[in-house]
Amino acid sequence: MKTIKILNNDIPTLLETEASSFPKYATQIINLANQNAQGTRPSVVGQMSELIQEFKGRKLKDWEDWYLEKHPEAIAVAARKVFEMVNNFKDVMTQIDQGIDGFIGDKPVSIKPASYELKKSLSEIIEAPILFYEKVKDGIKITFNEKLIE
Repeated sequence: MKTIKILNNDIPTLLETEASSFPKYATQIINLANQNAQGTRPSVVGQMSELIQEFKGRKLKDWEDWYLEKHPEAIAVAARKVFEMVNNFKDVMTQIDQGIDGFIGDKPVSIKPASYELKKSLSEIIEAPILFYEKVKDGIKITFNEKLIE
């Protein structure tokens, strides 16, 4: 029985390609966006376990050429799905940063418990109008500025 070890630094050379470098956390964000966007599902990029069996080459460049000939739109479709998901994530994070919890029509709003008003010492800056809610015996009481629904 024989065991070999391939060092991470040797992989780009063996693949005859250059090592990629990404900013910190970029790969995790891209992977998460891809999972949610389902950009690498077989319906988008093909069934990889079958495709790799069909491929007779040995080099990464040969795989790229072969794959793109077989699935010319797949990478663009997958990349677009991931790009849209990352942009959506960026929009959501911007909304969270601004204290936006939802929308009434196209107007952003923040939703807080009525007790939030008592916590004036919070350093949070909320740019959106705030809806205050309070649980009461028979439901929920909501307080808001009337201009919000005009």
